Amino acid sequence: MTVPDAPVTAAAPPFTAEAVRAAYDGAAARYAELFADSLRDYPVERGLLAAFAELVRANGGGPVAARPHQRPAVGGGARRAQPDVDPP
Repeated sequence: MTVPDAPVTAAAPPFTAEAVRAAYDGAAARYAELFADSLRDYPVERGLLAAFAELVRANGGGPVAARPHQRPAVGGGARRAQPDVDPP
């Protein structure tokens, strides 16, 4: 069986930067709602996360540390939830 010739068209990339940003922003509020207190009963994990954050800050931040608070949907919620915490 042969397949008839079909016109070849370039496929759109599955993920554009704008599509990823829109999805991230769309999920931010729900994510914050679901996981806001997720470490409340886990003092060791909170300590590990705090130690990691301290290391990141001590070494000048970086792309991972610098990004989340720059997205309005994420940073706005984080600033409202914890106004006394400064982003790196």
